[in-house]
Amino acid sequence: MESKTENFVLKRDGERNLSFTGQLIADYSDKGYNSSRWTDYRLYQTVGGKYIFESEYITLWQGEDDRHSAIVFDNIARLVKFLEDNYGMSDMVKEFAVSLGVDLSEKVD
Repeated sequence: MESKTENFVLKRDGERNLSFTGQLIADYSDKGYNSSRWTDYRLYQTVGGKYIFESEYITLWQGEDDRHSAIVFDNIARLVKFLEDNYGMSDMVKEFAVSLGVDLSEKVD
């Protein structure tokens, strides 16, 4: 994904919005065909070298609200551990790992 440096402001429920300058590294959506609920995930790198994982739950259901979160990580190792712990080996985690240049393959001797 080709990205350019720009200013971002990410909405976070129950917290201050998160503003930074950086690049969008990867994005992923679990929206299926004709879906009325889905989550969009985005991965950013700041100009200072930090990583930000954003998730945005989107719903078209009446009476249900969208949800927004963004988490800052100091390094790739902490980000990858968070993704593995919270999302397992999902397609999103695998795609983000490739975007980061991280090999998540199981090694056997």
